[in-house]
Amino acid sequence: MAVPDFQSLMRPCLAVHQDGQPHTSAALRDRIAAEMNVSAEDRAIMLPSGRQTLFANRVAWAVTHMAQAGLLGRPARGVTQITDSGIGVLMQRPDRVAVGSVPPSPTLRPRPAGSREPARAADEIAHGHGRRSGSGSLTARPVPCAPGRRCGGVRGFLLRRC
Repeated sequence: MAVPDFQSLMRPCLAVHQDGQPHTSAALRDRIAAEMNVSAEDRAIMLPSGRQTLFANRVAWAVTHMAQAGLLGRPARGVTQITDSGIGVLMQRPDRVAVGSVPPSPTLRPRPAGSREPARAADEIAHGHGRRSGSGSLTARPVPCAPGRRCGGVRGFLLRRC
């Protein structure tokens, strides 16, 4: 079997998480490959950049899209766990989970167009990245930011829209 596209990996990825336990990226890839009968040769195919395997890349994209939809949570770096929304999707027993088939989580606001920053909780007030006070110095504690206002990170680097 050739390496499936990332949307074909979304449903099996949720099924692996059905136990409710956290899963590391490596363990998740191994279980999905076993369930989908992806051969070792197919798993060894590299991206043109030569920095990552095609299978690992597609699993990572599937996880990313499901995390953004609120189906998976990320309790730690490289670790994913199913959410209540993810359990709900599994209970509906769809044959395929795809990017457009799952409505976005109501607790997440959409990312700004062209932003690499992940979606944030809608009720999040204090961002914690610090904002310049009137004197130009960074505040000592997180400051609530108004939606759409530009905030500066350390010494004004990493400007982003809140």
